[in-house]
Order: sequence, then C-alpha cells, then structure tokens
Amino acid sequence: MISNPQHALAFGTLNLIGTDAEQAATGFQFQALGDDADWGNPVPIEQKITSWLQDGAIVALTGQDNRQMFLRIQVLADDSNALAVAEQALMFESYRRNLLTWTPPDGAGEPCVFTVVMSSFDEVPNDLNDLRVIATYGLKIQAEPYVRAQTMVSATKSTQSGTQVITSIDACTSATGWAFQKQPAGGPPTSAPPGVIGGGWLSGVASDIFTNLATRVSMVRTGLSTSLAGSPYIRIEATSTLTNAKYAYGTSGMTFKLNGIVAPVAVQEGNLYWFDAAALGISTLNSLEITVQAGGTSSTNSVRINAYDVSRSNMLGTKATNRQLSRILQVAGSARTQGSLVLSDETKALGTALIYTCPATPGLEQPSLRRLLTSGNSPTVDSTLISGFSSDINTLHTFDVPTTGLPPGGYLLLARLGIGSVLISPWTITWAAKSRQAGVNLPGVQTGTRVIASPPQWDIYEIGTMTLPPRKMGSGGLVRIELSCNSSCLIDEAWLFNIDTGRLTRVECGTGAPTPGTLANRLWLDSPTLESPVPTVWLGTEADRSDSYHAAAELKSFGNHEFVPPEMNVFTVTSYAQETTITLSHYPRFHTRVAAA
Repeated sequence: MISNPQHALAFGTLNLIGTDAEQAATGFQFQALGDDADWGNPVPIEQKITSWLQDGAIVALTGQDNRQMFLRIQVLADDSNALAVAEQALMFESYRRNLLTWTPPDGAGEPCVFTVVMSSFDEVPNDLNDLRVIATYGLKIQAEPYVRAQTMVSATKSTQSGTQVITSIDACTSATGWAFQKQPAGGPPTSAPPGVIGGGWLSGVASDIFTNLATRVSMVRTGLSTSLAGSPYIRIEATSTLTNAKYAYGTSGMTFKLNGIVAPVAVQEGNLYWFDAAALGISTLNSLEITVQAGGTSSTNSVRINAYDVSRSNMLGTKATNRQLSRILQVAGSARTQGSLVLSDETKALGTALIYTCPATPGLEQPSLRRLLTSGNSPTVDSTLISGFSSDINTLHTFDVPTTGLPPGGYLLLARLGIGSVLISPWTITWAAKSRQAGVNLPGVQTGTRVIASPPQWDIYEIGTMTLPPRKMGSGGLVRIELSCNSSCLIDEAWLFNIDTGRLTRVECGTGAPTPGTLANRLWLDSPTLESPVPTVWLGTEADRSDSYHAAAELKSFGNHEFVPPEMNVFTVTSYAQETTITLSHYPRFHTRVAAA
C-alpha cells in the first residue's frame, strides 16, 4: 500500500484529482472516482484466412481499434454557479480531440498519455447533489489503442566516412582453437572439434536433441588475443540448420558472445553478422561463441552450426559506396508507433532516393544484388555509381540469393540501368527467378520481360514482381535471379524488395547544392495521424522544416512505413548524396502503462 500517493490525472487542462487550494482559487474542484472506472483496452482487428486446415483457423491481426474508456467524475463547488462554471470547463475539454494523462501514484512510474479521439459526458442525477453543491458526470472516452510517453524520442544513425578495411581473424579452414559443444537440458556437457568441410568452412552437428527440452549447441573459438585497435567491428559469417527441431522458446536463431559477453547484432547482411565490440568495452578479442538453443520435434533430429569466417573492420557493415546503406534503428516502447523518418545530407541534394523499411529480419535488410553476382560481364569500377561498379547485361547476369536470406513473400525487382556502347531502342529486359538445390535448377521457373522505350543515361526501373522462392527448399537452397537485355545496357545495381513485409518509397530530390523549393537535401516520411490520416512525404532543406513542402511529381512511389519495436532496419539509396543521416522521431507507445526509457 502506498502511504503518500503522488498520482495525477489530467484531462486536457483540467486536473481530475483536484485540491482544496484549487477550489479556493476557482470555486470548484474535480475528483475522479474509482468506482467503475475503466481504462479500456486496444481492440484487436482480426481477419480469418481461408486455408486447408482441417480443424482450427488461421487468424491475422491487421491492427488495433480504439479503446473505450470510462471515468466517473465528481465536481465539488462553493455554490451552484461554480458548478455551472465547472461544467462549462468540462464541456470545453470534451467532444473533441484531446489528451488524458495519468501518472501512477508511487512517483516511480512514467506519465501515461492517452490520445483522445472523441469524448462525451452525461450528468448522473441525484436529488441530494444540489443540496450538497455536488455534480457527478460519466465521462465516456474513445482513445487511440495504445498509450504513449509524454516525451518524444529520436534515434539517429550517420554515415561512416573513409575507406573500409576488413582483416581476417580466422578463415575457418582449420579446427584449431575451435570446439563444438552440446549441453542438453539437465544433462552433462560434451565437447569435440568441429569438422572441416572441403569447401573451406567449419561445421558442427548435434543429433538426438531432447524432444521438447532445450539443448544448447555452440561453436566456441578461444585463444584469439586479437587487438581491435582501429577496427572495433567484428564480422562473423555463420549459418544454422535445424532438422526435425525448433528453436527454444524466446529465441529465433543464433546468438553470439564476444569474450563471454552477450553481443547484440548491430547489422545483419544475410549470413553476415556484425558486432560493435567497442560498445561492449572490448579492445582485444580473446574468444567468441555462436549458440543455438533448440528442442527436437521428433526422435530423429539435429542442429547444425556452420562457421565460414571471422573478421574485423574499421566500419560497421559492408561498404561499397555510401550511396546505399543498411542501418538498424532502435524503436522505443512495446507497440507499433507513429513517427517521422528523415533522410538528410548537410551539403548535397539526395538525388534519386529509395527508403525501404522492414523488421530487422535476416535477408530483408540488405536487398542489393550486385554483391551476390555469380556470372556475367566483368564489372568496371565507377565511383560515381550507387554500387561503385557497372557491367553490361547484353550477357546474361546471374545472382544467387541464399534461401536463408529470402523470407517467403512477394518481391519487387528494381534495377538501375544506363546506356551502354550501342543503344538498341527500345530495350527489352528479360528476367527469370529459379529455385536451385545442389547446383541444379528445379522445375517451376518464373519469367518476365520489361520493355523500356527511349531510356535516359541512368534511371531506376521496375523490372518485375515475383513470388519467392519459386519452390520451397531446405536451408541449402538458392534462388537464382537472371537479368539480360537485347541491347548494350549497363547495370549499376539491382534490388529485391520484399513488399509483403517491408515498405518502399522512391522520391526524386534533384542533384546539386541544396536549393529551397527545387533541390532537396532532406526527405521526411510521416506516418498517418489523426490530423493527417494518410502517409505524407515532405521535401526541404532546413532541419526545422520551415521550407518543407509536400512531394508531388517528385514522388514516384510511397509506402505506409511501420515503426515497430524493438528495432527496425532502414535501407537507403541516394544516387547523389554520400554522407546521409537517418533519424526516427516518435513517441514510445505501450499497451496501458509507460515504461521508463
């Protein structure tokens, strides 16, 4: 029991936990009564999906509807006129959008702000109330589903400048210093060297995992003693495969430790996991651990961990040029929130800008394809391009995407193309998507063409849409994307965007020095709100948005970007600017109670 409660409840400008001092000053005070008060709850909006399930049903959550709240309020007044003035004050705060702010009574909790969509009240009649100079009202409130914090927060990620240097720590071609460990739930641990696979990597496999009991399986490297001076970022290339097993509750893949310290993934690029060792206080890397916790789902099961490479770098994440970057932003709170995402460069207009947001999920965060090129004409270095290279797709180009980095769904294939040595107009771009297993193309190929008339020197084109992978495959499968053209046609970069899970916006911001009204070095993506119930895209040059304006003809496509805790990936492309910063500003949102930051 709290002996000296410090709680507060404000409806707009009205204090609903009034004091005698307030009544002495105004002639009345409001008191919210605990009887039949109801904070309400978010109301799930669910959609049943038709399926082949023989029993049960698949239900998708499409959003949350408004919460319905109720407060019983009593007015204590000096006289009947003061009662009327109090009712007038309540009327001014009702029947409109407003804020209801509740502060928990122990003084430790954060203020909880309910965004009121609409409210109304009814007087509760009582024949003795007028004699006691009291009025009682039932206040009905319809509020947004989630409560928010009082203070807006911002998360920012900048561009790392300079040349990236990646230095190998362990190429994983020898088992020296490595151990493969298995720790069953409640059982003794076992340890053995991992196997060296002929292709040049290490592999450990644990069988006979206890059914429905978590078994801890790890690849551990010790004896490194590697200084990280000047290169504090660790890159580990690894995969895990489960057969007749599932990840333990609360886990969804591999976890990592550096020097025995749990290391959160800072950037993930398919099977490449990047870590900020300096943020963990690590200046010398002595050991690392790759762990999977899993339970068997049948009597025959296994968990395999493959380690391919361990390196260190002076930059976080793979850098070709700074014109395309994948960055993870922290989203505060526990519920999806409204926010404003800004992409900016202080000295240059952005050029063609792509912003793709998605959950921090393996594969989605790095949609660029050139890094996965397996065959085609030799690339030519060109530092003015987005990828830093160009090659002519008059010869078939193939890109092999691991299925582990390709969540199933609908995909959009974009490519930035330019005129080659000989122009045949129109271009006919031919594409194909193939499932491959063990080096063999499986039946069920998706194909298409895109005809482009009078192409300019460089532009980004929508090549096609597809459902990937074309066929379901095990973790060793690949999806091969093929691109070719009937003419000499240079490709700078291509991208595969998952449009089921992610959201994509493209805006033409111009090239050159920032100029108000024409050449924009700042691009804002704003969520729908009560005041503006559609997503909005703004351009401008000033950080305070004083010269901003809605994108019109400059806007080529837009998505309704979602900001979901605890983190999200933001992949950006800017054809002109190279020193971009992204910032997400938002109110942390929660179910009913706001947690401290």
